[in-house]
Amino acid sequence: MGHQSFSPIFDPLPLDNKGMSIEELASEYLKKAATCSGYICSVCGKRVRDRYAAQDHLECQHFPSHERYTCEICGKKLHARKLYKGHKNYCQKYSSHSFSV
Repeated sequence: MGHQSFSPIFDPLPLDNKGMSIEELASEYLKKAATCSGYICSVCGKRVRDRYAAQDHLECQHFPSHERYTCEICGKKLHARKLYKGHKNYCQKYSSHSFSV
């Protein structure tokens, strides 16, 4: 049974993105899994189902951007696209409700 040779970089702190976009980071730090579908993070070894999930993983776990995404509804600043999308959905849901008495 052939296993893929892999040695992840274990670094508990966020890494320096060196000014690279998330797409450029994905090209450098994500490897297509040889034995199964999906991608493997070369930083921590996590397997993810698709490239978008892999990019979200990189951005949330290893390369958080400071105040990269700003909610147009409430102005909150978030460091990852995945967090921003969830937050924005929450804001859209509750900003349309009136809380007046």
